[in-house]
Amino acid sequence: MAPTESQNNQLLTTHEVAARYRLSKSFWNSLRVRGGGPRFFRIGSKVFYRKEDIERWLEGRCATSTAEYAGKRTTG
Repeated sequence: MAPTESQNNQLLTTHEVAARYRLSKSFWNSLRVRGGGPRFFRIGSKVFYRKEDIERWLEGRCATSTAEYAGKRTTG
């Protein structure tokens, strides 16, 4: 079953993103401070991500060799 548009645009908290992608909250916090990470929203003191933005960011970091990855490396 294909996800609906509303499921793709669901806002995820930093905690949810960290658990889903098995990377620490501090990793995602650091990306936000330094830049180079996926787009995010700040609503008041809360931070949210759209799954589609994270998936797009991850796809841009995809590589087939370590040499190729070195050319794509961003902060984080």
